Amino acid sequence: MVMAQLALAAGWLGWLWPLSPAGALAGAALWLVGPRLWLGLQFLVMLRANRGDPVPAPPAGRVLRAWWAETRWASWVFGWWQPFRHAAVPDWLPPPAVAGATATPRGVVLVHGFLCNRGFWMPWFALLRRRGHAFVAVTLEPPFGAIDDYAATIDAAVRRVTEATGRPPLVICHSMGGLAVRAWLRACGETGIGRVHRVVTLGTPHGGTEAARLSRSANGRQMVPGHPWLQALDASEPPSVRARFTCFHSDCDNVVYPASTAMLAGADNRFVAGAAHVHVAFHPDVVRACLEIAGQPWRRLPGSAAVRFRRRAVAGAAAYRSAPPAVPPLPGADSRAACHGWPAARRGPAPGHGTAAAAGHAGRTLPAPPAGPRRRVAPSRRPTTCGARRRARWVRARRRESAVPAARRGRRGLPGPRTTGLEADATDWM
Repeated sequence: MVMAQLALAAGWLGWLWPLSPAGALAGAALWLVGPRLWLGLQFLVMLRANRGDPVPAPPAGRVLRAWWAETRWASWVFGWWQPFRHAAVPDWLPPPAVAGATATPRGVVLVHGFLCNRGFWMPWFALLRRRGHAFVAVTLEPPFGAIDDYAATIDAAVRRVTEATGRPPLVICHSMGGLAVRAWLRACGETGIGRVHRVVTLGTPHGGTEAARLSRSANGRQMVPGHPWLQALDASEPPSVRARFTCFHSDCDNVVYPASTAMLAGADNRFVAGAAHVHVAFHPDVVRACLEIAGQPWRRLPGSAAVRFRRRAVAGAAAYRSAPPAVPPLPGADSRAACHGWPAARRGPAPGHGTAAAAGHAGRTLPAPPAGPRRRVAPSRRPTTCGARRRARWVRARRRESAVPAARRGRRGLPGPRTTGLEADATDWM
């Protein structure tokens, strides 16, 4: 989508510039901001549809922040990850569990929504891999078929993760993917719910959505509120099945509205304030809750900059230890002298070593002290060894990474769209 916008804007400029430069610039700007205006129209329709809904209406500032975050996330999902990166990161499954071995972390099955593919979950791949969770991300095909046709794909993914980990997986679904999992559980019968640990739905239209009235595809029509397929699905689910569901819904969902349609009676319904339809899958609160449901308490891992710096520091320390010293130190001399490049004789012998010990080194040529003024540093803050300096630099790098206020991090969600090495560098966004 991003490449198409740039291509159309460039073509418009090249075609109309000789005739009217002002018209060419105005048209190019419209090509670039058109998708954002379309998303803004969706939010206006959402606000109108949410009138009278049990979920309270959001304030104007929250809606604007949700719209801005959705423009960035939708551009990355539909303009880069899904069309070009959907096959870049394969599913990760550890070797099958051995009897008596340490229990492996619970596996995860990722199910996307309408008009998407497995590339939708690109930031999740590195997050799960770093924490040891086996994962399989499916692509539901055909894209415009009936929702019941996706049961075989989901069944195969659940079986693969279960065989690799020896434990029922956690199933995380976005949008229509939650309905596809419910249809698969209905097809499995009474034993279906025992094959999963829990099902988490993110912005799933359990009660349908008014936006589906514009669709002409089979799966789109099935998501219209009051459709017979939805009614039959609700009637086929016992309370024990719905008790295994955790459903996240938001007051700023620009696709699933009214907002209460993303809730499921008898399930664990959780509210996320200010998250739009795509953004809800990457919201920090949602991600942390999913990891906790998977059985792993939340813990922050070092970011990409800290990881790279630590690798360089370890490599530099190993090279320093393996290299022979240029000038052997005097007996009892402070090791800080060689570390800083100062001659040991400048600091004098250590206690217990007199002039006789230093006399044996009288014929040695020592390097001169470094020339030029030295930057004055408070003695209490001055690193005294190479290792201390490396640790100080690492701490400063970590402080720079955490300099963004927590409130801004919460609104912005994942910093994934600001990096291009998200999956290759095996870093997470939290």
